[in-house]
Amino acid sequence: MQETRQTALTAPTTRRRIGHFKPKRIVLRLTLTFSALIVITLGLFILVNMPFQRRATLEAMESEARSTVTSIDQVTASAIITEDFGTVVEHCLRVVRESPSISYVVVTRNDGFSLVITKTGWSQNSLKGVWLPTGERVAGSRFLKSDFAPHEVYHYSHPFQYSGIDWGWIHIGLSLNKFHSDIRALYLRTGLLTLLCLSVGIVVALYFARKITKPISSLVDTTRQVALGNLTARADIGTGDELEHLGRSFNIMTEQLQQTQGDMSAAREYTDNIIRSMNDAMIVVSPEGIIDRVNTATLNLLGYDERELIGSNIDKILASDAATGEGAAPVPDLAGLIPRGFINKVETFYRARDGRLIPVIFSASVMHGAGKSAQGIVCVALDITERKQAEEALRIAKENAEAANRAKSQFLANMSHEIRTPMNGVLGMLDLLMDSRLDENQLRLASMAHGSADKLLEIINDILDFSKIEAGRFQLHMADFALRETVREVADMFWVKAQDKNIRLICQIDDSVPNTVRGDGVRLRQVLINLVGNAVKFTENGQIFLGVSLMETTAENTQLRFEVRDTGTGIPLDAQPYIFDAFSQADNSMARRHEGTGLGLAISRELVEAMGGTIGVRSEPGTGSLFWFTLCLRHAQSIPALLPADDAMEENSERPATQRTPLVLLAEDNPVNQELGRLVLESLGCKVDVVGNGRQAVEAVSDREYDLVFMDCQMPEVDGYEATRSIRQREAETGEQTRHIPVIALTAHAMDGDRETCLSAGMDDYASKPFTPIQLQALLNRWCR
Repeated sequence: MQETRQTALTAPTTRRRIGHFKPKRIVLRLTLTFSALIVITLGLFILVNMPFQRRATLEAMESEARSTVTSIDQVTASAIITEDFGTVVEHCLRVVRESPSISYVVVTRNDGFSLVITKTGWSQNSLKGVWLPTGERVAGSRFLKSDFAPHEVYHYSHPFQYSGIDWGWIHIGLSLNKFHSDIRALYLRTGLLTLLCLSVGIVVALYFARKITKPISSLVDTTRQVALGNLTARADIGTGDELEHLGRSFNIMTEQLQQTQGDMSAAREYTDNIIRSMNDAMIVVSPEGIIDRVNTATLNLLGYDERELIGSNIDKILASDAATGEGAAPVPDLAGLIPRGFINKVETFYRARDGRLIPVIFSASVMHGAGKSAQGIVCVALDITERKQAEEALRIAKENAEAANRAKSQFLANMSHEIRTPMNGVLGMLDLLMDSRLDENQLRLASMAHGSADKLLEIINDILDFSKIEAGRFQLHMADFALRETVREVADMFWVKAQDKNIRLICQIDDSVPNTVRGDGVRLRQVLINLVGNAVKFTENGQIFLGVSLMETTAENTQLRFEVRDTGTGIPLDAQPYIFDAFSQADNSMARRHEGTGLGLAISRELVEAMGGTIGVRSEPGTGSLFWFTLCLRHAQSIPALLPADDAMEENSERPATQRTPLVLLAEDNPVNQELGRLVLESLGCKVDVVGNGRQAVEAVSDREYDLVFMDCQMPEVDGYEATRSIRQREAETGEQTRHIPVIALTAHAMDGDRETCLSAGMDDYASKPFTPIQLQALLNRWCR
């Protein structure tokens, strides 16, 4: 119906426009066009030809002047030098009077003496300026107006010589009357030719214009009928030229238009079927927001009837900001959409007939009509109710997983504390026992117990390290460290064990490897210890090679390759793909010779990959194994401060007898660790007070002035963190009257970040359990000076 109205409205306008066609206008335009082309063509011809005609006339005048100068030069050259002026004048007068085009002849010597000969007579003058040219002595010409001729002349100058000596100049003035008459004649001929061509062109143009407009008039009549809706009208043009081809093309176009009209009707119906069958809700609204059309999916989604929506404002189904609630996506602003042109995939809500809010992904784009004016807005919405339900379920699952992960992390922290606390007592008491007076058999049994405890602690550390990696608690600590020193320390650590097994341990570091780099030196050392320790464990004879080589260096990074090669038992081929898996061992039989958890290589792989490297193995059973890994480490920003050997010895040695006895407070809730700490500190020459919780520690610090406080972190009533904060707060309140008391964390918390937590609480240093007397001595030397 809308299309019919549009056709009815446009038909009268088309009829009026076609009715304005008049063949006489085409005739006039074609005639004027042909005439203009002729005039332009002749004008271009004149512009191109005139310079050639003018140049030819000037060349003829120059040739005449040159021949005249030659004849005068032959006769008068010697006479002018010998001052035989009569001969010169006589010859020049004859030349001037015999040639109608010569106005004057002037013969000038280099001293300015000149003979001027005109048609009326001759005179003797002294001339300069143009009559004595300066510069190179060559012939030249110009247009000149002088006293020797009534009008402007073509002036030609030529130097003359005698016996090879330049004596002066001969000047010829030629009248321009012939030059001007030739130019006027050229203009006259060109004008007559222009009039002739223009007349013929107008006649021809009128003839062809009338011949062209007749079939055009026929085509206009046919076009008028087609415009009025008669698609069966056909143009009948039989001129046998392009106009006939145009008529046939118009007829073909009309036939195709007739076919297209049918196809458009079918396409419109097909498009309507597509819109009706769309799964997504589609709404077409006017620029003012009034709903013009909806599809079946929209009606099914919202529960409305089509008559209830057509003519309503889009706000009827677009939920408002107040209805969607705080934190929801804003409702799309259709009023501001037209300048922008589109809205793409905005999450919002539709309001159903029953008041339900339906989450949808909303997209809209502006339809543009003629002149790029906005015809309407097409809104498409995808129902995401199921997706939102799945996201909510996923969110709940994620929160549950995070809670489980936090519980696992807390469990690891508790396990670390609960395992290390009794292990500290076991190892510490065994150390004290071994330092007491024991016979040989008792010392051997105590040493075996201590070794078993060390092995148990190693297994516990591996399990906790692997658990920290799995729980995501693992962190790298980037710092500059001495690479060569770290590698040599690992080699020195296993040198005694290798010697006990008669194994040769070789450490080779290429000269190109830098001394210091930036990375996590502690984790690198842990990987090397795992690999070298395995090599020593599984090698019975031969040698072990620990090597570092430089692969590549750039402006910021250094690529290194680490290798640990042994001559041990090797790894079976079927076990090599799984050798880096957790709890995996090359020999899993009940009769295996070597103990272990199977976590060392798994931890090594995780550490290497966390540092951005790769790790691998090559092995042949019975020959040996090669474990390698690569790391990309940054260049060191500074030189790490290494402790000199003498200072290290001093720090680990006993306190000199001349120093006073330190007064130390030990805050520890575990009775075994209380006794162990007291005994170790007293053996190091300290006077020790022991308290069982943080509250007692704060009270003790308030009552006595201690040199050092060893603070456990996990204690009843008040923990070590809160106790330290209270001590620091008291120091801040009293100002300079109270000195700063060093507080050292002596705790079984050994997870990543525990050291930073202690320092942020106000503690000065950190030591994890189990501790050794040497560690405590170093802390005393550092903080009790």
